[in-house]
Amino acid sequence: MLTKLKNNHDEPSITTAADQQLELYIKSRTENLTSICRTMEIDHENYLHVLDHYRDECQILKLYSNRQIMILLILLSSSSYNETKRLFLQNLFDKNYQWDTRNQDLIQQTVHQLTIDCLVHYLNSLRISFDSSMKNLSQLLEENSLYNGDSIDVCLKKLCQFINKIFFSGKKFLPSSTTSTMMKKNNSQRKITTTTQQRENQQYLVKLPTKTSITGHDLDMNTFCIVLTILHEQLPSSYQILWASSCTEEDIQLFFSRIRTYTESIFIVMDIDKMHHRLRELLLNEQASLTAITDQVTHREVYYFSRELSCRKGMKQWICTTRNVSVNTVRANFEHLNYTPPEIHIILGVAGIGKF
Repeated sequence: MLTKLKNNHDEPSITTAADQQLELYIKSRTENLTSICRTMEIDHENYLHVLDHYRDECQILKLYSNRQIMILLILLSSSSYNETKRLFLQNLFDKNYQWDTRNQDLIQQTVHQLTIDCLVHYLNSLRISFDSSMKNLSQLLEENSLYNGDSIDVCLKKLCQFINKIFFSGKKFLPSSTTSTMMKKNNSQRKITTTTQQRENQQYLVKLPTKTSITGHDLDMNTFCIVLTILHEQLPSSYQILWASSCTEEDIQLFFSRIRTYTESIFIVMDIDKMHHRLRELLLNEQASLTAITDQVTHREVYYFSRELSCRKGMKQWICTTRNVSVNTVRANFEHLNYTPPEIHIILGVAGIGKF
């Protein structure tokens, strides 16, 4: 159509007709794309609504973000002629496997093995013991496979069944903030006693030094030591930390839902100063809401790391009352585990000075 318009630009009548035809075509395609976009928005809103329902039924789903749940649904989908699943795994493991082979049986075996590996990774992220054998996971994967055409409700229902069978049989899961020890203890294992004072609904502001971190986020080695001190020398699970600089509105709401649900876990909010002002306002509203309902809901400590934030209602200044974990201790334990830090060199400067 554009070629025809270009070849007849000297013919006014032909040009006018072509212009009108082009305008109608663009209008039609625009309306079609708008309709598709609106349909996708409605489907997404419906998906989130159904997901909220199943998070209430299977509360362990609250420990996974919306993106992680979508990945779990992809992994649970049947591997037979599943282009979406194959492309997803290919993007993750492109360099380590041959995907251009004509041997379909080999591709299916590869997809199955990588599916199990990814499932183990996401299940291990919760720090809950489970049977991670290939036989057990393969059986549960086959029993709860998702197929093309399954509704959102069916997909999430099967995911809940898979989670319940893999972790527990109808038992309520209460994640502990003391699930994995990092620090080497030369003395006897210290017993951590949860007192009545520790169970109070306490929210703390952890003031960071004014120096800006060169890594682009607030978790430098000194801050990492503070995190270890807060968590009683335990490594945090991924669901315990909200990375505020990259979170969405749904992430914030889900995070505070975890605080109200899992009352035995300590939670941390990082990178508050790098948030968009609209999302920061939402975060502070959730903090105020958490303060307002303390009579009905109990929770463990929540720590807000910030340089700019001031103490708000229901929030106290954090003061370390125990021995702080030192940077040297952390490095010594890395050496004890035979861990060699990667040699990463950070080069800073304005654009156009030839940093590379």
